[in-house]
Amino acid sequence: MSVLGLLPIVGAVTAAILMAGAIIALLARVLQAAPAGGVAGSGPPQKGAGAVLLFQAGILVDATPAARQMIASIRSDAPSLAIVAGHLSRRFPTLRDHLRAVEEQGDTTTSETISSSDGDDRLHIDSGHGHLRLTIERLLAESPPPDPARIAAMEEELQTLRSLAEDAPQLIWQQADDGSLTWANRAYLALADRLAPPGHADDPLWPARPILPAVKPVAEDGGTVVTRVQVDLPGLVEPQWYEVTSTRRSTHTVHFAVDASNIIAAEQGRQKFIQTLTKTFAHLSAGLVIFDRDRRLVLFNPAFLDLTALPAPFLSQRPTVGEVLDRLRDLNMLPEPKNYSTWRDRVAALEAEAVRGTYCESWSLPSGRTYRVSGRPHPDGAIAFLFEDISDEIHLTRHFRSELDTAQSVLDSLDEAVAVFSPAGTLTMNNAAYADLWGHGASGLCELGLNGEIANWQARTQPSPVWERLSASITDLRDRTRWQDHVRTTDGRSYICRFQPLSGGSALIAFRPHVAEAPRLSPVDPGPRPRAVAGS
Repeated sequence: MSVLGLLPIVGAVTAAILMAGAIIALLARVLQAAPAGGVAGSGPPQKGAGAVLLFQAGILVDATPAARQMIASIRSDAPSLAIVAGHLSRRFPTLRDHLRAVEEQGDTTTSETISSSDGDDRLHIDSGHGHLRLTIERLLAESPPPDPARIAAMEEELQTLRSLAEDAPQLIWQQADDGSLTWANRAYLALADRLAPPGHADDPLWPARPILPAVKPVAEDGGTVVTRVQVDLPGLVEPQWYEVTSTRRSTHTVHFAVDASNIIAAEQGRQKFIQTLTKTFAHLSAGLVIFDRDRRLVLFNPAFLDLTALPAPFLSQRPTVGEVLDRLRDLNMLPEPKNYSTWRDRVAALEAEAVRGTYCESWSLPSGRTYRVSGRPHPDGAIAFLFEDISDEIHLTRHFRSELDTAQSVLDSLDEAVAVFSPAGTLTMNNAAYADLWGHGASGLCELGLNGEIANWQARTQPSPVWERLSASITDLRDRTRWQDHVRTTDGRSYICRFQPLSGGSALIAFRPHVAEAPRLSPVDPGPRPRAVAGS
């Protein structure tokens, strides 16, 4: 056969070869596009198949190396579908909704595809026969590999950050805008297990929602919100309290929760203590007011309202010390200072003296009332002021002082030297004549001892047994008989010493000059009367 005769045969063979190559290429593309294993989720992911995760009964049973690298922050060899979904939801926000839809369809074979939030990745969800396969497809071409040293440094930093978040004793979790849980650390998951309802192991999406639902939301413009949340834990009588700090990060909110049970218990204990003090102080006749370390009013009793006439709404606003004193001055409940420009300095001095515990003054008010005001320090830098109405006490003291002055004036008007001794032998009162006689500086109320007075008497008089008798009479409360005797001074003057018992065991000793009686003269005899002469 000639060469020209072979050309049709060669062309036919060449066309057959080209067609076979096209069929093989098309079949390769079809096989590449089809899910691995033929039936969706029926077989393990193949090497080189990209990021593929295979779940059985909600537990990860196999994954490609690329997929393992994507979920490397999850500290578990067989994490649940809920944990992996929370991890992937940061890039695929609608993943949880699609998983719920797949779960509702049961064993029906389904296949869905969703895109990432930035549109760079695509996730295929294939389920059936008790399996679920997640395949992540990268749409954009891979960029050139970066510097290995830089990658190592970034991986080390990433590992450190992951360890800090995972091993932190605080509860840390992240929520999406729809409220779904996208990530949580080990402490949070441990608490979730304690709060898990019966049968939660059969729920692959537990915990799909945060276990602390009472956390306040954070506004979209950012900021930080602090919330206190109460949780009833199984096996504990008292509820557990957490203080949650929430911070906005892009489209997610990160929450940090610390155990605040001790703080809450301390605050409740302090509140109960303050209530107990308030009930106790409510029955006091003295006004009590307490200011904290910031000099804000924290406690007052009803007597303070009655004494100062300050309105309760004003005190409920927690005014400062200066504001309270200014309001008292407006109500004429303070002694008016001579110079108002020094009033603020006076307030500062009052606070300083109260902190030292040395402030105590009597306020004479324009109304005629008198208050005793004292300041005392309290723990934690607080100060307390006590207001006492001593008007009756001042009146009684003045009246008593007036009576004493009158009695002293009466004693000083006597010529007799008078001294009064207490049952203990203390000189409690003497007059001017006594002071002049025995060399005292002044008369009035004094506190001299009996032994000292007797020594002074003996030094100024001639020896006499009167002084021993006086000492025994004053100290012996059984023999209370009045008596008197004579004593003579060293210069020869004679005095009558008189002992007079008084009520209550006191005794009066009086000295008066002794005046000797003049001798009586017999009547003069006029003699015989002259006889009358007869006839005269």
